[in-house]
Amino acid sequence: MSPARAELADGHPLAGPVRDFLDDLRAAGRSPHTLRGYRSDLAEFTQHHPGDVGQVDVAVLRRYFTAISGRALATQARKQAAVAAFLHWSHRTA
Repeated sequence: MSPARAELADGHPLAGPVRDFLDDLRAAGRSPHTLRGYRSDLAEFTQHHPGDVGQVDVAVLRRYFTAISGRALATQARKQAAVAAFLHWSHRTA
């Protein structure tokens, strides 16, 4: 059984940055499938981290990656890649 699709909460400190990240991906010509996947993966990540992007540290990432460790390896890799791409973008645009 797969988990329910996560939704990005409007009031979350990461909501704005995630939307900006997705807008940049859209402007770069990324496919709708990629955008939908990143949105879902990052929405799930926000459910595991209540703070802003500046508060994401190794401990936060370890907890999240541990939480998804029971999923298929390809799913774990995709979710990790989405978070890594978002954090890299956040660092570059800060």
